[in-house]
Amino acid sequence: MNSSLATVVPATDSRQWTDIRQSLLSIHVAGFAAYYALGFTTHRHLVKQDKQYIALPIIYLFFPFLYPCQILVAIPLAVRNRLWRPYQSYAYYMCGILGMCAKRIKFEDPHHNKDDTAERCGPGLLLDYFVPRVRLVRRPWSHQRWFGVFVTIVALYQAISTSILYMHRWSLQGSKLLEIDHRIGVMALGASVSILSYLSLELTSYDWEDMLCTDEQHLLHEYTKDSLHAWDKEHPKLVGGLDVSNKHVYDFALAICLHLIHLHFAGRSFPLFHRTDWAFDGRSVLAILLYSILGLITTPVLSDALFRTETTTFWRRMTSGDVLARIVVYLAGIYLAVVTVLSEIREIQQISNGVVNNWNKNWTWKDPWTSTLWSL
Repeated sequence: MNSSLATVVPATDSRQWTDIRQSLLSIHVAGFAAYYALGFTTHRHLVKQDKQYIALPIIYLFFPFLYPCQILVAIPLAVRNRLWRPYQSYAYYMCGILGMCAKRIKFEDPHHNKDDTAERCGPGLLLDYFVPRVRLVRRPWSHQRWFGVFVTIVALYQAISTSILYMHRWSLQGSKLLEIDHRIGVMALGASVSILSYLSLELTSYDWEDMLCTDEQHLLHEYTKDSLHAWDKEHPKLVGGLDVSNKHVYDFALAICLHLIHLHFAGRSFPLFHRTDWAFDGRSVLAILLYSILGLITTPVLSDALFRTETTTFWRRMTSGDVLARIVVYLAGIYLAVVTVLSEIREIQQISNGVVNNWNKNWTWKDPWTSTLWSL
C-alpha cells in the first residue's frame, strides 16, 4: 500500500480474494435478477422480436449500462410524444421512459381482422402507442408482491452501498483499481437503476393494456397492414411517425460506446483492453471524444425523434429489421465482451498467484467504509 493512500484513510485489515469473489458473484446475481424481474413488470418477456426476453438479460450481464441506455434513448422519444401528440398523463410518460410495453389482450377484432404482426412480435413499447388505443390499469396487490417489494428494497440497499464503495475506492486508487472492481462497481450501478425502476412500477401498480382488438377499440381495419401504430384522425401530421420497434438495437449500440468510455478511463484501451501502464493524457481525451461521437452516431433515433431528420442507409436498414446491420452490432458486442472478460480472468489469476505489478499492488487495501456500509 502506498504512502499517499495510507495518509488519506487509516489502514484496516486486508482484503482477501474471497471477499472479491463473494462481491462479484453476489452483485451479478442481484443485477441479473433485478433486470429479469423488471422485464416481467414491463412485459418485455412477451416480446418475441429478436428473442429480447433471452438476449437482453444476457447482454445486461456483460454491459450493465444497457438499462440506463434504454432510459436515455427513451427520453427523447417521450419528448417527441409530448410535442407532436396531444398531452397524456404523467403515468404514460413515466412508464414509457422506464421501458413499459403495452400488453395485448386480443389479436382479432369483432370483424375478424387479425393483427398478425403484433401476434408474431409480441407487445410493442408504450411510447409507440397512442392513447386511447392503450389504457392505464392497476395491478392488484398480493402477498407475493409485498414480499417481492421487501426483498427488492434490501437488494437496493446492497446495490447502492456497493456503488458508493466502488466510487470511493476509485477516487482513492484511480487507475490502479482492479479490473474486477470495475466490473463489480458498474454492475452495482446498473443494478441500482434497474431496482429503482422496478420499485417505481411496483409501488405505483401502473400497467398498460393494448385495446386495439377489444370491443372498445374494434378499428383494426382502419390501420395500415403490418403496423403497430395507431394515429388519431384529427392529427394527420402524426401519421408516419418514428418506428421504435427496433429500439433495443440502438440501446445495445449506445451501451457498447459507454462501456468503451468506461474501459478507457479504467486504463484499458483498444484492441485487447488489457491493463497497461497508463496515464491520462491528450490521447486519452481524444479516444474518449471519439467514443462519445460514435455513441451519438450509433443512436440516430435521438436526432430522428427530435428533429425528424433522415438517418443513414445503414441505420435505416437496421430500423427496418435488416439482419446484416444487426450482425455488425452484435459481433462488436461479442468481441468486446470476450476480450474484456479474458483480461479480467488474467488479472484474477495474477492476484490469486501473488503476482504483483504497478497497478494491482494496492488491491489488498480494505476500505474502512465497509464497516458502516453493508456491501454485497
